[in-house]
Amino acid sequence: MKKVSIIIPAYNESGQLDITIENLEKALSDAEFKKEIVIVDDGSTDDSWVRIKQLKEKYKHVVGIRFSKNYGKDNAIFAGLKAASGDAVVVYDADMQFPANMILDMYKYWTTGYKIVEGIKENNDPSKDEIYQFFANLFYVILKIFTGFDLKRNSDFKFLDRQVVDVILQHEESNVFFRGIVETLGFPKLSLPFKVQNRIVGSSKWTFKNYLNMVYNSIIPFTTLPLQLSVIFTVIFFVFLICLSAETFLRWLIGFSVEGFTTVILLIIISTIAILLNLSILGIYIAKIYNEIKRRPKYIILEKV
Repeated sequence: MKKVSIIIPAYNESGQLDITIENLEKALSDAEFKKEIVIVDDGSTDDSWVRIKQLKEKYKHVVGIRFSKNYGKDNAIFAGLKAASGDAVVVYDADMQFPANMILDMYKYWTTGYKIVEGIKENNDPSKDEIYQFFANLFYVILKIFTGFDLKRNSDFKFLDRQVVDVILQHEESNVFFRGIVETLGFPKLSLPFKVQNRIVGSSKWTFKNYLNMVYNSIIPFTTLPLQLSVIFTVIFFVFLICLSAETFLRWLIGFSVEGFTTVILLIIISTIAILLNLSILGIYIAKIYNEIKRRPKYIILEKV
């Protein structure tokens, strides 16, 4: 019998974990596979770890991993992938906004040969406000422009073959973007639509800082387009300056006085902005390189049960 590992990254989900596991147990009671549930406590400040240990005592197929601090959801997913022992792996959210019974459908499609079966959102997250939706949509537009990834309806709800998991774990970046990595692999993939459900307990832990980190970790590692654009803009600005210089020289040759103190000041301002912009883009990439060459671990595991 095949074995499927279900990875659940959790951050301050103490009030939700019992319900989530019970819901999974009920939904997968007639499953044609053995299951393993790997819960990764991403440095929670509540009593999530206590609940995980209680769940371990109740369900022997539960595995608990506790981070020393909050390292982010994507790193928690990677820790779960590394700990998982199943023939296939499912990434599932602790807030139960993914339909648990859909895992059975994913399993059936996986047995037909698909290496990746992913859930595609039919609707926006009902627990998120309009401001969040605006920035989320903006992020996906920017991501598509710079990387070509269309992840607007994408989610972390994925059913992955063991071969896919092993390839993902070969990625050694310090800061990872799980959905982006899966998008680049090229394995046979099937997308299944689902409706995002309301959270039963608690609220989203997503912050604007998380948003900025996601933009940084999802765009910079997957494209050099910002660097290429800085070169293009520099060339355009250089051609503009050549044309302006030629016009000024011709005016001088035919005897017109060269005026325009305001123009000179504006050119200095524009050129300064262009230089600073190019240096900023270059600095972002250098910072990314610096963080990667330190080869620090993605996460530190404090405890495991």
